[in-house]
Amino acid sequence: MRKQNRVSGVSEIKVPSEVESKVYEVASKFICGCGQCGDLSLDICNCPDAIREKNFIKEQLMRGETIENVIVAVNQTYGNIKPEFDGKFGTKLELKLK
Repeated sequence: MRKQNRVSGVSEIKVPSEVESKVYEVASKFICGCGQCGDLSLDICNCPDAIREKNFIKEQLMRGETIENVIVAVNQTYGNIKPEFDGKFGTKLELKLK
């Protein structure tokens, strides 16, 4: 189910609360990548780019990906992982080799 954001026209995907808590866990490790929000954390930003990135996270989690794999996918797709988490999450290949 999608909820339309009237200002941006970007639809937010609605997910069960247990998935939403995982979205927060992943998103809190990133900075919004739009360039307009400064260093606002992705988990609290609601600009159109942040909604798109969080939708990406939701889709990955709903497909059954692990939190670690989603963090890697977000970082490879969008970048902007917070400095304190940089280097703590490898590539998908590295995770598969563990």
